[in-house]
Order: sequence, then structure tokens, then C-alpha cells
Amino acid sequence: MKVTDFTILAEDVDPDDIDISSLILRKELNPKIWNNFNLVPDVADTAKKIAKDYSDFMLKNLKDAEVSEIYFTGSLANYNWSNYSDFDIHVIIDYSDINKDIDLVGDYFWDRTLLYRLDNKFEISGFEVELNINNITPLRKNAGVYSLLYDEWVQKPDTNKIIIDFKLVKEKAAAIMNMIDDSRCDLNNLINIKEKIRKMRDSGIDKYGEFSIENLAFKILRRTGYIDKLKKEISEYSKLTV
Repeated sequence: MKVTDFTILAEDVDPDDIDISSLILRKELNPKIWNNFNLVPDVADTAKKIAKDYSDFMLKNLKDAEVSEIYFTGSLANYNWSNYSDFDIHVIIDYSDINKDIDLVGDYFWDRTLLYRLDNKFEISGFEVELNINNITPLRKNAGVYSLLYDEWVQKPDTNKIIIDFKLVKEKAAAIMNMIDDSRCDLNNLINIKEKIRKMRDSGIDKYGEFSIENLAFKILRRTGYIDKLKKEISEYSKLTV
């Protein structure tokens, strides 16, 4: 049985049955977003307005905070876009300008972003907008990064630099799917699996960028419904233990 969108299986998942069609690299950037390598004017204008509204909300009452960049990145700024893609906007500031405890600053912005999302939902060309505020960090390997602030590419995507071992991607995804299916109704096991997935994805992105085996395996887990299943089971078992 082919494992595709929102497919949850009771039996063991065979890696060869996993559908990876949504991960295959495209021959061109998304034509709804790009005209060759130029951002479509209406798309650029809308993205800038959304980014400004978000920035104004996030930095309200923070006198020492200054936006250094606004990046459009993710799969829609690269060749791995699909119907699952988000329009990823990252507002970049120097956390240390606000407080030397950058973890504290990160937690503050995380909570404030959740608050902003409660009242603000945006789409650009049919893709949901994902907004984040980030500290100044090196650009991820193989990522496409476009500056909305300066209307230029900071890092162009290049398919010649991308090599993906889809066999390993499917094997890693299948292994975690089977762990989730075989969690044996144990809350601690489910929590451990969730943490394992988080660390796996973070490690892969840090070392090899968005095309890492770990990050692509995570995308499969999300697109086949396994991440939602894991969250739902953790929530249900948590209620039982209260």
C-alpha cells in the first residue's frame, strides 16, 4: 500500500511504499511567485505590508530593537516548492540589542508571535504566510534567501549543489512512523518520540540545510499525518493522566 497524504497505517510501514513526489525538485521557481528570478510585484508589495504589520506588533515598546533584514525563504524561494509550501517571512534583528540573554528574548518573541497569529491569517498567491522573528545567524546551506527589505537575492538557490538520497529519507521516515504506530499507549514514549523528531530535524538543518535527510523525513511525517497523530495522542493521554 502506497503511503501518501494523510495515510496512517496499522501495519508496519515499508520505506518503498512512501510517496516522495512532493519532495522532488522542480525545474523552475514557482511561477505564481517569481518571474524568472524576479519577485512578482504584487507578491512583493503584499509580503512587505504583512512583514511591516508583523514587525510593528512584535517590536512595539522595544526601543532598542531595529530590523536589520526581512527574508523571504523556504521552499517557495527554492526549487522544492509544492502545494504544501508556506510563504516564509523571517524578520531579522540582533537579539543582543534587547537583552544579553538571547534565550529569554527568543522566548518572548515566540509567545508574542503566537499572540499575533491568533488574530492574523494571511495568504499570498494561495499559500499561507508563516511569520517568524529571528536572531542574526549564518544563512542555511542550500537555502534560497531573498531580501524583501532591499529587493534582491541574498542567496540564490542552485539545484547543482543539491544532492538528495531519497532512499535514506524514506527509511528514516518509515522508522519513525513505525515508532509512532508502536508507541504502546505510553505517554512517556510518545513524548520521547516527539523530542527525537525535533532534535533530528534541528540537527539536520544545522548541518546540511533544508535538504537534509532529517528535514525531508520530517516533511514526510507531517504530510502523511503522522505529526498530527503524534500530537493528538500526546494530548489524549495527557488528559487521562490528569
